[in-house]
Order: sequence, then structure tokens, then C-alpha cells
Amino acid sequence: QPGQHHLQMKLFMPATPSNWTWERKSRVRTSWIYLNNLEFYRLSGGVNRILPNLEAAKDRSVYRQIIFIVFILFTSSCVEKFGKDKMPPFHSQSELSNAVKASFLQEKIREHPEVIENYLVLAEIKMNEGKLVEAKNLWKKVYVRAPEDPRIVAGLAESYMADGEYNEALALMRLAGERGVRSLRIYKDMAKAYYLTGKFKLVDYYLEKALKLDSKDWELYYIKGATAGIREDTAAAYQNLEKAYELHPSDTVFNKMFDYAMDRGNMERCGKYISKKFIKHSGSPDLLYRAGNYFRQKGEVDTTYYLYHQLMIMEPGRVRGYNGLANSFYEQAKYDSALYYVDHALALDSTIVSLHLTRARVLVRKYHYNDARMEYLHVLQMDTANVIAQNELKKLNRKVAYLRSLKKYEKRKEEVQMIKPLKPKVLN
Repeated sequence: QPGQHHLQMKLFMPATPSNWTWERKSRVRTSWIYLNNLEFYRLSGGVNRILPNLEAAKDRSVYRQIIFIVFILFTSSCVEKFGKDKMPPFHSQSELSNAVKASFLQEKIREHPEVIENYLVLAEIKMNEGKLVEAKNLWKKVYVRAPEDPRIVAGLAESYMADGEYNEALALMRLAGERGVRSLRIYKDMAKAYYLTGKFKLVDYYLEKALKLDSKDWELYYIKGATAGIREDTAAAYQNLEKAYELHPSDTVFNKMFDYAMDRGNMERCGKYISKKFIKHSGSPDLLYRAGNYFRQKGEVDTTYYLYHQLMIMEPGRVRGYNGLANSFYEQAKYDSALYYVDHALALDSTIVSLHLTRARVLVRKYHYNDARMEYLHVLQMDTANVIAQNELKKLNRKVAYLRSLKKYEKRKEEVQMIKPLKPKVLN
């Protein structure tokens, strides 16, 4: 069983020689990750070609240990031969798993090109990696051999849709329907394609067909809610989006649902969505950010500060929490605190125009007009067509010009008052 393999590998791991370097031991640990992903199947096939007599071994545990030793020796020899700096970079276990699976499937396809399953799995891996051309070519190869297989039809259609070729995808799926192919995945893909092309009556038609096959698929309710939202059927939009969230609590559904309520100014429903009774998925940065924005609009200052601070802790390298706090303090007329947080945000990312605008506004409120003017000019260097910066800079220039003229007037008035009036001459 896979669990037994995993246990044996963990028990066998500490047996690395004590005189090995740290780099060599870490490479062995990476080898263990490779083996865990492969679950011994690919490796056993490779070693069988080198040591064919091992297949007849009676003690399978000894057989697995021999395989593991061979793999360790091979990997450590690669480190010694090429050096650790020239070895390929290893990333997450999922990336390793995809790379190993793809290599394994390509080998199987060369050995057994008649097996369609290998093409299907490899095409899915390529799609997940964003390699659309390779995935599409694989789907096309097997589509010629089995044009009525719903998995192949849906896979090829999805590759067309991912590439923006919606009409080609729809033509392919309609042809499959004419051939009698019935599949939840195809109906769902047709609903998505018609949604993206703006044909909402056909979206409803295929959603109903798909819901008859699976009434618990959250994506179907998600598309249905989005379609209702475009038609301004708010009741149906809320109902279907909330149903999608009930089936699949996630940021994707929550954001769509929350945005829809915010766009329509339904603050009561927004409050419902961020309440503890409604939320079902774990706290995420997106959720904290949206909740912070909501309480900021409601004027609940303490809750807003708390949520933005938590957001800063969850994503210390992003500016959203700092920007939220800067805007909150600005609205509360606490300009020193606002300037403090906006400067921290700009230290993380100085390319965001809205942060520079916030900083300029804070400086205006602190009567640092020259600094504010320089900030507006910097914004216009970044974005010459920024209408907000242009208008606010013109307003600032008018204000400064007025203050200067007023200052000159006051100064002239003082000078006039200091001049002693001449005494009139009395004529005898």
C-alpha cells in the first residue's frame, strides 16, 4: 500500500552515512520526495530494465530498499559530478509531482501510443501548467481516434476556451451533441462559453441540463448567479451566489457575492456576508480586506483598525493593509498617522499611483504645499493622463497663488499702516 511505502521510506531515510556533506544529504531528501510522488511505480519500471531479476524477489520490502539505494546513489553521484549549483532547482512538491508525472507519461506514450488514458492525463497536466499549445495538440491527437469520448471533447473545448477561441469550442461541443454525447462537463463548458460570448438564454438552457445531472455542482450556481446579475435580477443573483458559497466556501465565490452587493450599495447584505454566522471558509487576506473596507464605510473605526492590522500581519509584503490604515487615518483627520502608513506602503511598492495621491492629499492637509506639489508632479510623471492628479494639482496651485496674493496684501497693509500721516499745514 502507498502508506506502507511512505513509512518504509521514512524509516530507511536516517541510514545516510554520517560523513556525507549537508548538500548531499539534502539531495537525498529531495530524492525521497521524488520517490514519494512516484509511489515506486515509475522507479520500479526503470530499475527492472537494469536489474531484471529483482522482479522475482520474494521479499518485496528488500526489493523496495534496493530501489531506494540505487536512486540515492544515482542522485548523489549527480551532485558530485555537476555540483550543487548546476543541479536543477527544486521547488514545491506539487511542481515536482507534475514534472515527474509528465516525464513518466511521455515515456509511457512512447512505449504504448495506443493507450488514450496517458494522453488525457498528460494533457490535463499541461493545461494546469498553462502550456495551452502542448495541451491542445495532445487533445487533437486523441480526438481523431475517439471523437465521441466526452472527456476528450470537453478537454479540447476547454483548451480552445482558454485560448479565447470560444466559437471553435462551441462548434466542437455542438458537434458532440449531435453525435449523442452527453456529459456534465460538456454542458458546463457550453454554459461558460455562451456566458463569455453574451448569449445568456443559451447559458440558462445548458445550466438546466447540467443541473439535472448534478444539482450539487457549485460552479453551475456561480454561473447562474453571475448571469442573473448581468440581467439585473438581483434576487436570483443573490440566491444563486449564496447557494454556490454554501456548496463551495471560498474566496472566489465570496468575492463575487460581496462585490455584487457592494456595487448595488446593499450594505445590509454586505454586513450579513461578513458576519460570523454566514462565513464558512477560514479567514483569508481578501476577506479581511473586504471586511475592513466595509467597516471603514460604516465608520466603525476600532474594528477597521483591527482588521487592517491583521491584514498587515497575514501579508507583510503587500500594501493593502498599510493603504487601508492610511486612508482610515486620513478620513479621521489623523494626518501624522496617515503619512506614517502611506510611507510604509510606498517603501514596499513605490509604483502604485493611488498611494502617491494619498500622500499628496495628506501633505496638503498638513500645509506642506511644496512637498504636495512635488508629489502630484511625480504622479503625472508616472501617469501623464491622470485626470485626478491634474485637477487636484490645479486646485492646489490656485490655493497657493491665492495665499501668496493674500500674504502680499497683508504685508502691504502693514506697510501702509506704518506710514505716519502728514500733518496739515496751518495757513496764517
